[in-house]
Amino acid sequence: MDMRLSWAQVARLMPAFPSLSELALCRNELTDWDELTSEVLGTYFGRLEVLNLDQTGLHDVGRLAAFQQVPLRKLSLNRNRISRLELMPSFKDLRCLSLDYNEVEDPIGLS
Repeated sequence: MDMRLSWAQVARLMPAFPSLSELALCRNELTDWDELTSEVLGTYFGRLEVLNLDQTGLHDVGRLAAFQQVPLRKLSLNRNRISRLELMPSFKDLRCLSLDYNEVEDPIGLS
């Protein structure tokens, strides 16, 4: 995508797509994670099943905890700067997790 979108901008777009189940935000530098409040996620991301965050500069998987309330089935985190998974949140509906081309030192933390 590479539209230089922020989470605030994505949240403003979401009301136009109330039934959206798949969102690809590849190649956007998503740095404003604080914009993803419980209210925003519950209101606009409640039907999201597939989230693609490839090449978004993500290095702290703990930031993904905000999405635990979303029924994600597939999460793609390819080509980021992820090296540690200790803080990886648990997603009860997740069936597919992709971490290609990251430099994960040790998969400890995934359960």
